[in-house]
Amino acid sequence: MNTWHLDKNYLQHLQRSEVIQNPLDPIFSILIPSSLPRKIKPEPLEILALGQRTNGRGYSLEGKSALKKLGQEAGFAIYIAQLNQNNQASS
Repeated sequence: MNTWHLDKNYLQHLQRSEVIQNPLDPIFSILIPSSLPRKIKPEPLEILALGQRTNGRGYSLEGKSALKKLGQEAGFAIYIAQLNQNNQASS
């Protein structure tokens, strides 16, 4: 069984909302951060971790861009849901 650890370098990139691609990683070849929008810096929420593609090819630039957009939209949707929940709780 393979084990996987999030190293310090990966963590720093993810905290800056940067997509990480490592095609040599046998478990997760691409990591896409999802974060809450903030004025000063994004607040990391979760990571979408994908393995290698079944055809053995890497992820295209367009594919990575679309996945990053998905992570941003997921973070924004969670942010809106939290705002709505806070507004309902204070009503």
